[in-house]
Amino acid sequence: MIREVNSTLDPERVADAIVARAAQWLPAPAWVVYAIDNAGVRTFGARGLTAPLEPAAIAVGQWVLKHSDVCAVTNVATDRRFGGGVHAASIAFPLECRGRTVGALVGLDKAPASREPRLAPATQAALLWALEPGAIALDNALRVQRAEALSGACDLFLAIGSSLVVWPAAGFPLLAKRSGARLVVLNRDPTDFDDMADLVIRADIGRTLKPFIAH
Repeated sequence: MIREVNSTLDPERVADAIVARAAQWLPAPAWVVYAIDNAGVRTFGARGLTAPLEPAAIAVGQWVLKHSDVCAVTNVATDRRFGGGVHAASIAFPLECRGRTVGALVGLDKAPASREPRLAPATQAALLWALEPGAIALDNALRVQRAEALSGACDLFLAIGSSLVVWPAAGFPLLAKRSGARLVVLNRDPTDFDDMADLVIRADIGRTLKPFIAH
């Protein structure tokens, strides 16, 4: 899991890796990862998810994102938490990172279950622990995606206290500049972006920013 999810900063590819591993661990016919990005809750990776099952998957995924808890459902259509819908059994897990839920991993079977598809406590704890690297990678990928979107839409980009040599972060000021933003570099030492910056300030960061932070 760790190698697969950390091989990319594309959230959809990270989610695909999580789904692929979940399908190996638990024999559900359909798996999907939901997460929140700039457009709201959406699908980032899916396997075996059919159009008839999608409403059930969305309902369960949204519940997990809201409650940050494991969800086991014998039949989504008759479960009061979901207010009717598709007949399907489901088990879903929160993808937790840095103390918050960043996504939901949802497994479904189009046939309702005869009993609640719940795991033993030790097994569930082990599974959540095993999913944590995927949650961290997904959160990182979503943060990069958000930063890229903001960089491409901003009017002013402030690069503060960074050598601007570590990627992908080093690409954000370049993206902003190419999109028409003004670039200000505040750093004690020279950077490779100084020549393209509209303003370069070589000074102590704390002292320079203190008047602004105080107000």
